[in-house]
Amino acid sequence: NYPVFFSKYLQGPNGNNALEIFNNTDEPVDLSKFKINLYLNGSEQISSSIPLSGTLGPKETFIIANSNASNDVKELADITGTLNFDGNDHIVLAFTDNRKIDAIGTYKSALTNLDGRIIVRKPTSTKGVQEDFNVNDWNIYHKGYIEVFGEHPVQYPTTFTFDKSYLAKNYFEQPTGAVRVKYISNNDGDTARFR
Repeated sequence: NYPVFFSKYLQGPNGNNALEIFNNTDEPVDLSKFKINLYLNGSEQISSSIPLSGTLGPKETFIIANSNASNDVKELADITGTLNFDGNDHIVLAFTDNRKIDAIGTYKSALTNLDGRIIVRKPTSTKGVQEDFNVNDWNIYHKGYIEVFGEHPVQYPTTFTFDKSYLAKNYFEQPTGAVRVKYISNNDGDTARFR
């Protein structure tokens, strides 16, 4: 496994898509040796490719945004290209000879559901995967939280802060009241469960 890999993925409405690559080495990497291959809708063949260029420094990130992405996403990007994936596609970081280095989504399957999500590689991941994409290796963020792009690793928040004075107000009687809850899970990037 090669220590240059996808660190973030954004799939948003109207082609608001972006990918981030991370160099998990102590040496600069020549990006002209790499490209991104898109396998759309379960295709076994490459649907389109984006060649990369430039140098990626050690422990640095490189962001590719869709040419049709919003301005705030394109402003984050090092390059733009045709990233026309829609959440159920197989996206591959490959050498120029098409040897796979890392992948998002499942090859020959359109069953992966990453619509409307930002996923961020967990800090425990240090290398890419050639075939076996596992969403459990990633943290899920809301599609509008693009602030996570540009630095890796990202520490997923485990606690949240709030003004404790709200706890003194009755949640059921005052609009500004609060009640303590326990966070259970995040299902799809914008739906959370609490107890």
